Amino acid sequence: MKETRRFLANMIVLEEETAAHCKRLAQVALDAGDDELEAFFQSLVETAQLDVTEALADGIERKHATFKPTPVSECLLAGPARQMRTGYSALLGVHCAVSCALALVRRNHGYYASIGASAKDAGLRSCASGFERERAGHISALEHWILRLTT
Repeated sequence: MKETRRFLANMIVLEEETAAHCKRLAQVALDAGDDELEAFFQSLVETAQLDVTEALADGIERKHATFKPTPVSECLLAGPARQMRTGYSALLGVHCAVSCALALVRRNHGYYASIGASAKDAGLRSCASGFERERAGHISALEHWILRLTT
């Protein structure tokens, strides 16, 4: 049980960070005029927040987290945070936003995959594998966005 609580506390830390970044990324997409990408980032925010809310409702506490995420590149903060981007600048902002999101989701996926493969408890392996599968879908969707933006 202790291992499961620690896993879920780590999940809270990861997903809260992902939600915070994806909120910013959604704004970048919106500023660039890409409503569809903005909606996609919002869906990532909602997924992360739902997972966090469920874990907190089950009594999981952040204080049990042992995972300290590596800071993600702040490439989106070049220039004033609320600066309206247009043309080439907007395109670069959108590409950077998708790349940032992909890095976050890959990091989370890797953590979930490692727990899914190494946990001694079958229930924990199953839980982590579920998170891993869901994040694999997000990776696939982000890779699709990259292809769409570059072709």
